[in-house]
Amino acid sequence: MGRPARRQLEIEHVRKEILHAAGRAFSRQGFDSVTIHDIAKEAGYTAPSLYAYFKGKQEIIDALLAAVRDEFKGAFDAEISPGLSFRERLASLFERFSEIAGRWPEALVLVLEFKRSASARSKRQQRQAARQSMDATLVEWLKRNSASTKDLAGRQPEDIAFIIRSLILGAFLPVDHGTSNPHNRFALALHVCLGGLSGRSPHQR
Repeated sequence: MGRPARRQLEIEHVRKEILHAAGRAFSRQGFDSVTIHDIAKEAGYTAPSLYAYFKGKQEIIDALLAAVRDEFKGAFDAEISPGLSFRERLASLFERFSEIAGRWPEALVLVLEFKRSASARSKRQQRQAARQSMDATLVEWLKRNSASTKDLAGRQPEDIAFIIRSLILGAFLPVDHGTSNPHNRFALALHVCLGGLSGRSPHQR
């Protein structure tokens, strides 16, 4: 690998470190309260050094939200082994979201906080658009990965998508007690989705 390529990798690595640090700061204090100095302190850099990687706070916000959205999109686009049952495919989807929550524990908080910074009407429109977008993506995923209506218990994909979306978003919300580990929260959400509170294990066919 040549020097320019190594340098580019180093830059990308530092940018990711800064974004994760910004995510923690924004999650604690909100987008409006955090300054570029706060982000620099969280990342272990000086404020002037951050400008070598980002032009300012707004560019950090934009890059952070884009990174989180790309993670969400990637969870749905990931290839799944054709030999898996529908239940196993759904378990795989939940596992990918669990991994996202592990990498970005503040992911949903960031998205919600960003929406709260807009006007009330704009917030309603953004929430509605976000719900519709995720539901549409889930419907497409369900149709692509279910072999028959039996996989969906005879229900319409739109109804199943609504339930799954609610469980996924609920599992992303941080809690101060109980199943605070993201993996545990998503495992519970999957269990409820596939079997109910007293149903069979999500990994049973």
